[in-house]
Amino acid sequence: MLIAIISLAVVSVGSAVAFIIYEKNKKKQIGLPKKKISNKNFNKFYQKFYLLSSRFRLTNNILLRVRKKVETLAVYDEYSLRRQVAQTMVTIISVILVIILALMVIRPGWLISFWIMVGLVFATDLMIDFFIVRIEKKLLPQIKEFLKRLRYFYAQTHMIDEASFESINYTGSEMKVQAQRIHNTLTSVNPEEEQLKYEEVAPNRFLKVISGLMVLVKEKGDVIDPENERGSAFTRGIAAITKELNLEIMYRSKLAYRLRFLAPLTLIPIIFALPIQSAIVYLFPIMSRFYESRIGFLGAIFIYAFSIGMYFVIRKIKDVSDVSYQTKLNKIQWEKRLYEKFKIVRLIVKIFSPNYKTVSYAKKSQLIKDANEPLEVEWLTLRQLVLSVITLIILVSGMLYAHKSESQSALYNIIPSSMMTSNVSDEEYEEFKKTTDFDREMIMKLQSASEFTADGIMQTIANQMGIDEVENPKVKQAYDRIMEKYTIVENAYFKWWELLIILLIVFGIWYIPEILLQLQKNLRRKDMENEVHQFLTIISILREFNSIGVLTLLVWLERFSVTFKEPLQKCILNFDSGPEEALEELSNDISFEAFQQIVERLKLSISRLSVKEAFEDIELEREFYLEQREEYNTRSISNRGDFAYLASVSPVATLLILHVLVPIIYISTTHLQSMMTGF
Repeated sequence: MLIAIISLAVVSVGSAVAFIIYEKNKKKQIGLPKKKISNKNFNKFYQKFYLLSSRFRLTNNILLRVRKKVETLAVYDEYSLRRQVAQTMVTIISVILVIILALMVIRPGWLISFWIMVGLVFATDLMIDFFIVRIEKKLLPQIKEFLKRLRYFYAQTHMIDEASFESINYTGSEMKVQAQRIHNTLTSVNPEEEQLKYEEVAPNRFLKVISGLMVLVKEKGDVIDPENERGSAFTRGIAAITKELNLEIMYRSKLAYRLRFLAPLTLIPIIFALPIQSAIVYLFPIMSRFYESRIGFLGAIFIYAFSIGMYFVIRKIKDVSDVSYQTKLNKIQWEKRLYEKFKIVRLIVKIFSPNYKTVSYAKKSQLIKDANEPLEVEWLTLRQLVLSVITLIILVSGMLYAHKSESQSALYNIIPSSMMTSNVSDEEYEEFKKTTDFDREMIMKLQSASEFTADGIMQTIANQMGIDEVENPKVKQAYDRIMEKYTIVENAYFKWWELLIILLIVFGIWYIPEILLQLQKNLRRKDMENEVHQFLTIISILREFNSIGVLTLLVWLERFSVTFKEPLQKCILNFDSGPEEALEELSNDISFEAFQQIVERLKLSISRLSVKEAFEDIELEREFYLEQREEYNTRSISNRGDFAYLASVSPVATLLILHVLVPIIYISTTHLQSMMTGF
């Protein structure tokens, strides 16, 4: 019933969106008048929704993935692209809200709700992966084919716009959309302005460089070097881009093959945990005592959390998409708001934060800068505090719930610990139920009594059972059983060593934000290496044109930059005030050695040499970086594959250990103790 209602809700929302799109297209076709005011209001709403969504980390991640899909399938200007992305986001959020509303109305239980929400997350992730990754995988080879045709037709006509037009017919459907937009840019009244608009929505860096090079040749003309028999600067540029493109295609292909089928393996514990538990309880009813105990509860939570975590780890390992520039000026910094708004928060943060001008403060500040994260040291400390407090609350609440569940299991569990295999008959079940009720009644009396002795308890049990002799084996057996349950109930409280374990876990959680910043720093370093290699490719092409100066070269680098974009923008703004001072400040802002070497050559181009002379040996540098990157790709595939394999197998191993092996050992030990007590 629940699945049917949710499916109906999803279909209803999808049908409504499809109907709106159909009516919109129908009006365009038959020329019906449009409601301009309504459309204008909707456009404003979508633009505001886009900006608001980009300010939150969770919605911004979804926003970027949807944008990636939309800009690959079609070409828009930035305004239209944001509107289309916002429309898609509104549809996704509407479906999610309908599902949540259905869950609130039907109230199927926490377990079923958990399964539905997990399934929704995985289904959404798989759908986005299917659309985006599949299209990216098809787009790169189509770009390569387009470059091959472009080079062939350009060699025949020596006219870039004609070569572009002829190449469109030989490209695939995904690349044809992009090639048509590039051709429209070439044939427009103002190609440079249209090129800047296209760079805002281009799906990847290769298309940005290709379109920029084509516009440059269209505006400035090609440069032929007959003396050294190097041929056309445009064709050499296309060859350089093709080499880099080949490396990227091979890297993605090998990595995808190495990581195939690994992500679904992490879902096995989530899918089969409950069926395995039900089968084990059916064969060994006593196992229910373990699964209902505190250890069983915490083990199940760990299995689900660990499996979901490993799934997203593998998804992250498989992600090799281009890094896109995101301005961070409009992001909502909740740490900043809490820190500045509440004085008590500032006082608490001051206690845990390192003092200013200390070594610890300087290290954290440098880490934040290297990770390119918009944080202050105090905000980072606040983030650590909030994460630690939330973890502390969750762990303490979970431990209290586990103790309560363990106590309830001892009082109300009907199947005795001596029943190891097979199901019980109705008569046996009724007998066990009476025994459980009797034990619970006796435990209640023991809890209410101020003091008691073993002889007194056995006498009470004998009286309740209608047995005259206290030494009767049945009385002794009932006494042992009741005292075992009583001990479990009395020990179901929060212990000091449990608090110590929780504090140790919280202590480890405290360092997670710093660890994530360190990982982000390492990832950013690799992004910087890739970007410097891209800069070398761009410079090797632009240096052939005599009209290219230092400022023009900086503008080109800024257009295709992501990691170094903000320092380059700052350098361009300060260039007119003093070129050497601006470049010196750029070198100080970025401590990456490979980029500083480019800046040093730019300094020479201002005072002593031309751009072509300063970068005369850049081809050797570029070839070195190509070989270095090829070696890195080989090591990266091996490392990612090994780590992903370990991440995919570990949830299954965790399921077998915590959900099968540990319960068997636990129950076997308990049953052995019962047998020894019987003797």
